[in-house]
Amino acid sequence: MNLSFQQLFDEVGVEVRQVNIEGKRWFASQDICKGLGITPNSSARLPNEHRQIYPIQTAGGTQNLSMINETGLITLIMSSRKAQGQRWKQWLTQYVQPSLKSTKVAKNNNSEFNINDVEVIEHKGQRVLTTIQLAQAYNVEVKSIYNNFLRNKERYQEGVHYFLLTNNEIKGLVGAIHQIEDQLRYTHSFYLWTERGAARHAKSLNTNKAWDVFDILENHYFISQTKATHQPESNPNQYVLPKTYVEALRELADVYEKKEQLELQLDEATPKAEAFDTFMTATNALTVNEIAKSFDLGPNMFFEKMRQWKCIYKNEDGYNVPYSHWVKKGYFLLKTKTYSDFFGNTKTSSKTLVTPKGQKYLYQLAKEEGLIQRKLLCCFAN
Repeated sequence: MNLSFQQLFDEVGVEVRQVNIEGKRWFASQDICKGLGITPNSSARLPNEHRQIYPIQTAGGTQNLSMINETGLITLIMSSRKAQGQRWKQWLTQYVQPSLKSTKVAKNNNSEFNINDVEVIEHKGQRVLTTIQLAQAYNVEVKSIYNNFLRNKERYQEGVHYFLLTNNEIKGLVGAIHQIEDQLRYTHSFYLWTERGAARHAKSLNTNKAWDVFDILENHYFISQTKATHQPESNPNQYVLPKTYVEALRELADVYEKKEQLELQLDEATPKAEAFDTFMTATNALTVNEIAKSFDLGPNMFFEKMRQWKCIYKNEDGYNVPYSHWVKKGYFLLKTKTYSDFFGNTKTSSKTLVTPKGQKYLYQLAKEEGLIQRKLLCCFAN
């Protein structure tokens, strides 16, 4: 006889918040403890694999809610000595436990990612992925996606990297999308990840699997939508001839002043612009120092940023070298040479070069963090 815990909650008259994580039902421990008449911190005694923190959206903002799985729920029920817990125990002993198994989300660590298996989901004019879809694609646990998001939440912007659906928005998706219908039915908040959000997770996970899958998603799933804004051409203001000699002199002086200001700005911007132009039009690999110069940044600062972005690391000899997966993807080149030092010892030196593909990627990262000077952006916006 197949039953769900929802029938138990209905029978004892307790409302329990539930979410579906990786095909398994999780329950709000606060609601369970209240229904059983036990202290809220009772769930803290459960093993880590039976409890986790899950972010939900409330009127006061995002709240990290303590959740327990079915095993944790059964453990709390059987450990309760309160009168409220007797009806829960009776219900448990009346029915066979195997009937309470949740529908599992298929996952095979050895299987190759197939883009054709991904159900297309669109929200606000762009393609998105659910947390479970993202976890399956990157071959990680769902909690890894959530934990990564919580650790780096300041780097994620709602509406840019993700959408957080609540209440009516979630109800609108139930039944509309076959693959995620069961995920939504008992969910109070639901995350959808955009292309940029998926890229952030791949960057944080920093595994070859995640990067390879993101390349597939970028090229075959996410659809770049360039919103062309067609502005009506405005008629230029008709030039009015000066009516007096004084007005003509004033206009001439204004033109001269503007010309001097433009020449001064051009003199200041030319060295930076030339370096920036070399970077933007490069067809060959450039050194990191050349790229830093084009951004008007110090080399040491830019190397530090690249280490923070997990593009490079310092090897045992103290050289900044790229991670192997970046080299395989064609973002960087690593040039090495051997030489003999003063004592005749053979040494190896390394030099990192950035390909045009890598240059575009670094430009985007630097732009997102506000490292590109406003003057350069204005000069080359068009």
